[in-house]
Amino acid sequence: MVLLLVDDEKITIQGMLDGIRWEACGVSQVVTAFSTEQAQEVLLGNKADLLLCDIEMPGGSGIELLRWIRNRNDDIPCAFLTCHADFLYAKEAVRLGCVDYLLKPLAYSEIEELITKMVRQIHLQRDKQRITQYGEQWIKEKAEEGILLQGKQLNGKEIIDDTISYILRHLSEDITVSSLAGRVHLSPDYLNRLFKKHRGGSINHFIISERMQLAAELLKEDKLSANVIASMVGYESYPNFVSMFKKVYGVTPTQFKENIM
Repeated sequence: MVLLLVDDEKITIQGMLDGIRWEACGVSQVVTAFSTEQAQEVLLGNKADLLLCDIEMPGGSGIELLRWIRNRNDDIPCAFLTCHADFLYAKEAVRLGCVDYLLKPLAYSEIEELITKMVRQIHLQRDKQRITQYGEQWIKEKAEEGILLQGKQLNGKEIIDDTISYILRHLSEDITVSSLAGRVHLSPDYLNRLFKKHRGGSINHFIISERMQLAAELLKEDKLSANVIASMVGYESYPNFVSMFKKVYGVTPTQFKENIM
């Protein structure tokens, strides 16, 4: 992670460079700027992952810098460290999507805690983006075509094709037979019988099977933790996810990852 540190007081920046355990917070590089203008020059030529910024600076405030960043459609996470407990500043900072607004003086341990939280949020957001991209590819490869068109009478196979397509697009959500039946204006029992006729198994069995297959593929990639994967395949309870995964594959998610390493 690259962090841009902006403050007009050089002694403050040097103190933070020396006093904060950057690598322990997940930051590999710190780029510094001593004014809004310098910070803009840095951002125009380089990519920063997060911003730690003072507010009151000669030539332009940190608020103005963040507004300039947002106008460029850059969603870089930002936190302000300032001596000024100004309500209007704080209100505008929140409006611009500031992660936090802290008053100096601060212990380095407090700043480390803030940075660690910001880095964790970035990783989580990137994990979600990766799972979305992976899910789109998964659907492209596996989902059978079939969609309900208004005013068109669909046969049983077309209804099941559409139901499968919907399930594969929403594996991370709470899917029930009742909600699926409501989409196609059928009773849950009838839709389940229709599904068994065309697929040879129940809807719930199909959902579990697809979730476990997706979980296994994600575990093989070794980019996400098992906890994150559990959430992404529709399990709010991690123990329930582990129990079902072991039932299907005979090992826990952790053991599964170890076996393929």
